[in-house]
Amino acid sequence: MTRIDSHAHLLTLITEKKIPADTLFGDMLYNGVTVCVNVILSPEEARGRAMLDAACRDTGISLFHIAGVHPHDAAKWDGDDSWIRDIAATVVAIGEVGMDLHYDFSPPDRQEKVFRRMVELAIELRKPLVIHGRKAEGRIFDMLSEYEEMDDRVLFHCYTGDVATARRIFDRNWSISLPGILTFPDAEEMREVLMMAPAGQICFETDSPYLAPVPHRGKVNTPAHVTDIYRFAAQLTGLPLPVWEERAQQCFERLFGGVTG
Repeated sequence: MTRIDSHAHLLTLITEKKIPADTLFGDMLYNGVTVCVNVILSPEEARGRAMLDAACRDTGISLFHIAGVHPHDAAKWDGDDSWIRDIAATVVAIGEVGMDLHYDFSPPDRQEKVFRRMVELAIELRKPLVIHGRKAEGRIFDMLSEYEEMDDRVLFHCYTGDVATARRIFDRNWSISLPGILTFPDAEEMREVLMMAPAGQICFETDSPYLAPVPHRGKVNTPAHVTDIYRFAAQLTGLPLPVWEERAQQCFERLFGGVTG
């Protein structure tokens, strides 16, 4: 069965955390992680994807890319999306894009304007949408609902919103990805989201290098650690690990297609 990390910043791990690519991919294989989605958030990272593809080749891992303008960067974005268009054929989604009302790196009105541009780009390119929505999940849901062209291929990554909004997301046939926060002692509401999630609408992610799950909390996170999130979900729910692997794969394939990169 395929084990998937649906969201990781691999170039940050390599360039800032100084972890060699072959170490990252080797650790993934050792821990049974055979699919990974890498996030591209700048023209520089877009150029770096070729290095990742080369390092991943012949490992047996399926590597996918998504690309977009992060809400933290909204204030400084110059409106040029040509770098995303240039690599559109090689990415499976537009993301991570959205709004972050927890931090104030960009004014909310600017975040909303850039997010709408990214939504329109996803619709134009017929790509799924990967959402960053910290403390803005409900507002994003309402904005997305304005677009009649928006289909079911929407993933709220690193979901930390409330149960009521999660239910609205699931009812709209959109999906949620849960990070290592799920394993934290005070994550009761996130665990409730997991328990109520329909089969095929939940993915798991590391958001590497951030948010390492227990027992790695406080350390640099890597895609290999998504295994600990899968195991925690199995332990919490009493469902076997292969059930959660199958459900996450169903979710991934609904969003992005097959699992072969």
